[in-house]
Amino acid sequence: MNYLFRIHFLIVLSLLFAASCHFQMPQPPVPNVCMEEVLVRDVPQYFYTTGETVASQTIQIPARVTGILEKRLYEKGEIVGEGKPLFLIEQAPHLIAMQSAQAKLNANKAKLALAESTLEKTRQLRAQNASTDQDLQTDISTRDQAVAIVQDSEAALAQAELNLKYTQINSPITGKTNLADIAVGNLVGPGTSNTVLTTIVALDPMAVVFSISDSNFHTLLEEYLKTKETQTEPPKPVEIEMGFFKNSTPYAGNYPFKGQIYALDNVINSSTGTFRIIGKIPNPRYEMLPGEICRIRILRRIHKNAVIIRQEAIGIDLNQHYVFVVDDKNIAHRRNVELGDIQPDNTRIVLKGLQQGEQYVVRGIQNVRDDAKVNIVSNDKEPKNENNENKNNENENNENENNKNNENENNENNTEKK
Repeated sequence: MNYLFRIHFLIVLSLLFAASCHFQMPQPPVPNVCMEEVLVRDVPQYFYTTGETVASQTIQIPARVTGILEKRLYEKGEIVGEGKPLFLIEQAPHLIAMQSAQAKLNANKAKLALAESTLEKTRQLRAQNASTDQDLQTDISTRDQAVAIVQDSEAALAQAELNLKYTQINSPITGKTNLADIAVGNLVGPGTSNTVLTTIVALDPMAVVFSISDSNFHTLLEEYLKTKETQTEPPKPVEIEMGFFKNSTPYAGNYPFKGQIYALDNVINSSTGTFRIIGKIPNPRYEMLPGEICRIRILRRIHKNAVIIRQEAIGIDLNQHYVFVVDDKNIAHRRNVELGDIQPDNTRIVLKGLQQGEQYVVRGIQNVRDDAKVNIVSNDKEPKNENNENKNNENENNENENNKNNENENNENNTEKK
């Protein structure tokens, strides 16, 4: 029995082995992909950093004389031009003080005229030996005292006129006022709690403060010195571009505002290794306000003949970036690449791994295998599956054959009936 069981068992195994030899695993479908050609062009490369907008000028407007605040001549938060009247302090006391100073000056001028006339007569008498030297010296001293009193009166009048002028406060710059809380009718000026009436910030141009690493600073400095040595004209200030975080990414975003570096710090921060810079950016439409966090980029150099591909064509595996390059036989080959900066048009610089003119997979990369065949479709069409197309063709052929068979059967039935 055991011998017969073994024979039957071997026969079954041989049959199963023969069946398995005729069985084939189904082949995976050929993936549809879209391709593009590797491009080469000159690409600008930038330093990127974060900054903050600040007012190019911030001026506190004080009350320089004491008095009752009679009028505010602008709306709170309004943008005022240079020289625009802002406040009016009561003028009557200062007008009276100016008139009093004028009267004192007139009286002292009359005394000076009398002293000069007396001195002149004393000199004539002394020439005739009708007066002594002591009389002459006394009259000279009296005249000099009168001159000093007149000068003091003129200074007092000038101060009174200046105080009267200070009762009308004008804007020294063009800028935006703050929301001043000092109401009309309050006592303002030195010696009171209301000394600062408002604060004006200049918004055009807008200043931006940012820091870059010391290595980037030295790179910019070297480029600046090279330009200075090669050009006969003075080199232009280093340009900066600025944008906000809205609709922006660290390396590819909107930088609509253009400006220039205005001032450099005199030391490098030893604790952070950064260098502080101030730039100025035109802001004629007042689109920027102080205190906004922004993104800055500074042109470092132009990358000549940079290899460019689209960002969506890049895959990553174990921290290694790669793309699929397709040869003339439609075979995809994995190619590891070393990447550079992202560009605003969502392309990426490839430092190593690709050459101009090579074809790479842009869409459908998730279905591509290394050294496997791919089906190329145009970029303006959605990828279609070849197997589905074949099945659709087979179904159409089957339907046509069935329709023909049905027509033949109907013709035969009609003939029999006749």
